[in-house]
Order: sequence, then structure tokens, then C-alpha cells
Amino acid sequence: MAKAVHITKRSAEGWVVTRSGTEQASSVHRTQADAIAAGRRQALKSGGVEVVVHGADGRIRERDTVGAATLDELKRSGKVTQRTPARAPRSEGPRTTLRLPDALAGVAERLARELDISRNDALLRLATCGARLYEQEQSIAVRGAQRWAAVVPGVADVDHADLPSPSEARDAILAARANRQRQRADQARAVSALWDTTLSSRLHPHGEVLDYVIDQAAEGTPVRVAAPAVLEIAYGYQRMASGDARYGELLAWFARLLASDAFSVVALDGRAALVAGRLRGVLPHPPPKRDRRSKTMRQASWLLDIEIAATAFAAGLDVATENRGDFEALADALVALFPDAPALAVEDGLP
Repeated sequence: MAKAVHITKRSAEGWVVTRSGTEQASSVHRTQADAIAAGRRQALKSGGVEVVVHGADGRIRERDTVGAATLDELKRSGKVTQRTPARAPRSEGPRTTLRLPDALAGVAERLARELDISRNDALLRLATCGARLYEQEQSIAVRGAQRWAAVVPGVADVDHADLPSPSEARDAILAARANRQRQRADQARAVSALWDTTLSSRLHPHGEVLDYVIDQAAEGTPVRVAAPAVLEIAYGYQRMASGDARYGELLAWFARLLASDAFSVVALDGRAALVAGRLRGVLPHPPPKRDRRSKTMRQASWLLDIEIAATAFAAGLDVATENRGDFEALADALVALFPDAPALAVEDGLP
């Protein structure tokens, strides 16, 4: 079991973050608040452990087991202040008088204390962050609805459909490719991408990818991971655990990280399953390429890639991957199947 994180005061150093059973400080901070924020980030990286805060006299002041609620604390940490919007001039925008729910008022008060600002400015920051998230979710929902509208007629009216010819399908694929290039040049990733297995499998207890995931969660925009990618990672760890105990430890860590809400898992729902079935019907086998894996393993991975592409398509998302070739083939197949739907963009690796 992971060791608890302790926040203590050392006269010569300041406030330090340590682990149970060791005197070596993980980090040193000028204030207790900074040390608590760093300790909770460290606890979240461990997949969820207890954070013990000591007063200046060494006595335990509070205990808190890091879990889903920790992300709320991270949003109020100093890290978020680097990207929060500047205070709007008093003359901008309409004035309003609202009665705040107790829960919202409490959050605003805590944020105001953490950032040393007024409660009104804290409410403005919370409202701006919420509006940005709402607009992003609306954009994703619209894309998902547009794609689903293109899927349904292809199923319900197949006997009377005016099906595209091979040349028309090819023209649509080329046009979609050009459109994806324009989207990458003109848009600043307005819609989040869904991580496939090649990116999700790079999550390790100590690494830059985990730091990026934690930072995104702290900003209130958690990374989205496809449920089939979680399946593939869990399968790999479980298969290797019988011969190497380290993989069993990694599996336990990954399960705790999953439970801590550090990232968002997008499910393979009924709509995605329908799209995946049709994709598999037109592309039952992966594109030929050099691969050291057996034919059986390659085919199994291909079916999971189909499910990931379908999950992203049905949810109105794009795909982020290090396996661009296979997902480009799937994106082209989706264009041929649903030429009226917004195309599935394929992004290269981490932003």
C-alpha cells in the first residue's frame, strides 16, 4: 500500500512534504498552503493516499484521503492561477444581483482566500471557467448529434438510399482529409481529442504524461480516455502480472488512478457499438504493415482500434494517437460510410 504524505514545519527549511517512514523531503515550501497543494498533487499521482497535515507544533491538524474530491482542491491550488482569466474592469458587462447557494458561496470564499482576491472576483473566475467548459461541452454535443444524424438515415433508409459511387466516396475522403488539415491549422483544439491505447499506456507513476494528465484535471479539463483503451491496458498488466510482480503493482496503481477521477473515461455506448459494427463490416482487417506481433494479436488490437474510433465518432470527439496510419484508415472509412457527418480528425500524440 502507498505511504501517506505528511506536511510538517521545519524551522530551518519551512514547510516540507515527506512520505511515511522517511525524513527526506519531497519538496520544500514557504507557506503551509503551498505545501498542502504539492502534497495532494503527489498523493493523486500515487493513485489516492492519505494526506496528513501537521501544525507548527508537530501535532496532527487534519487527515484527508485523496480521491475524486481532490480535483476540486487542485483547481484551487496555485497552479490554476497561471491560466485563470484576468479580472474584468468594473465597467464591462451587465450587472446582476443573485442569491448564491451555500455550496457555491463556500467555494468562492475558499478560492478568494487562496488567491487573495475579493469574493466577487472569485465568483467571476468560477463563472468564466464554467462558461468555457459549457461551450466546449456544447461544441462536442453538436458534433456528436451531427454525426449521429448522418448514421441513422444510413441504417433506416438503406433500401431507398442514394448510395455514393466509389468515385464519389473517394472524392469525399480526399475532401475530408483536406478539411482535417484546415481544422488543425485554423482551430486551437476547440474540441478535445480521445486518447487511444498508445497514449494511455504511457501513464506511469513517474513521468511527464502523468504530470500532463494531473495538470489537465486541475484545470477542470480532464483528459478523455476511451473505455476500450482502459480494457487493453488492464489486459496487458494482468497478463504480465503472473510472471512479474511489478506489473501487478502497476495494475493496482492504474486502478487507483482510475478511481481518483484524474481522467475521464468515455464509454462504448449503444451508438458507438452501432458505428463500430459498421466499421468492422467495411474494414474487418487492419491495413498491411510490418508488425512483429502475431496475426491473432494484430487482429485483436485492430478490433479495439475500431471500437476507439467509433467511441470518439459517436461522442463528437477526435482521436489522439501515436498510431496515425491505422486511425487514418478508420477515419477515411467513416467518411465513406457517413459523408454528411463531421469528419473524425486524427491528432498526433500529445499536444
